[in-house]
Order: sequence, then structure tokens, then C-alpha cells
Amino acid sequence: MKYQEFKESTQIKFYDILKTLSHLNCGYLTYVLDHSQRPRILFFSNKDWLNTFFNHQLDKHCQITKFCKVMPKGLIDWSCIQPSDKNESRVLNSRKDHNIANGITIINQYKDMREIISLASTVDHVQFSKELLNNQNLLMHAIQNLRKVAFEDHIVLRF
Repeated sequence: MKYQEFKESTQIKFYDILKTLSHLNCGYLTYVLDHSQRPRILFFSNKDWLNTFFNHQLDKHCQITKFCKVMPKGLIDWSCIQPSDKNESRVLNSRKDHNIANGITIINQYKDMREIISLASTVDHVQFSKELLNNQNLLMHAIQNLRKVAFEDHIVLRF
């Protein structure tokens, strides 16, 4: 799958938004805009994970990615996902090797464009998704800011 990253100034703004969630031990953010006719535009706060995810083709076996392709809208609590084969286990273990775990993914569909937001903590912070969902005002404010930043990016405006 072809993808391009948001421009650097946009990525800096995404990191700033991630910092606003740090008191909840949120240390990981993915923001993706997937248009049916154009390359995916994305931001991964952990660049090592980004490289591993695509260079080792883990995206082809990632259950979260699979759910995002078929769900027009929804929320995925990562703790509810259990790997069903060796490849899915490899994705989960690789994510944990990067100390990314206990997250949620939010999916929204807007005509031909799908928005995917993932927020996660560390392997040892098992209550993260519960804490994040219990702070919905903070979560919604962060999501609104992410959208504003993404849609201000010149790449997105070309859609």
C-alpha cells in the first residue's frame, strides 16, 4: 500500500497534541487519512514502528487494520483483540516490542475518505484505554485538534 506522511510542520503539531494526553500516559498516536483514490496520508509518533509495520508488511496481517477496512465507523479497544494465527501474533508481539499497547482505535468515514486515530500507552499501563475513555472531554478535544491540524495540511486540501 502506498502512503505518504504529513508534512513536518503538521507532524510537530501532532506531537504537541500527543503531549496534551501525556498525563494519562498516552505515548503513542497514529493519525491516518485513507482516501479510496489516493495514497494513504499518515502520521505515526513512533517512526521505528512505522518502518517495521510497513517494511515487514505487518499491515497485511494487522487485525486493527483489517477492522478499519470494513468498519465505516467505530471504536476498537485493543484489549478485545486476540490473534487467531501466527502472523497476527507476530504483529501484536512486534507492537509490544516497540512498547506500544493497551490502545484504542477510532474510525470515521467521510464519503470517500476514512479517518483512523489510534492512541496507546505502554505494555505495563493496562488501564490506559479505560482511563482514556473515562476522560471523554479530553479525548474529544484532542480528536478535534487532530482533525483541524490534518485538514489544514496542504496535502489533505488537495482532496
